[in-house]
Amino acid sequence: MNNDPISNKVSSIQKCREFTTCFNLYFVSPLKSGLLGFTVFFTIFILIKLFLYKFFPQFHTTINSNDIALSFIGFLCAFIMKASRNYKGDN
Repeated sequence: MNNDPISNKVSSIQKCREFTTCFNLYFVSPLKSGLLGFTVFFTIFILIKLFLYKFFPQFHTTINSNDIALSFIGFLCAFIMKASRNYKGDN
């Protein structure tokens, strides 16, 4: 594997001759990773709330907008990481 950033970028640009290839590489792939990041964060929040409800019955389990907003952080992290890898040509 060649670690030269210039040749990696050139190979990435050469792959991007067609619109669908570019669209998949720079948008769809990071979007899938972002959705996975959102799902992982949201699942962790739900499991923590269920754990708290199991051991502390007075704790009311509700999913509110803060849980969604914090899960969006997982989406952003995964999306940015995948987009930057694709841009650098690391795939």
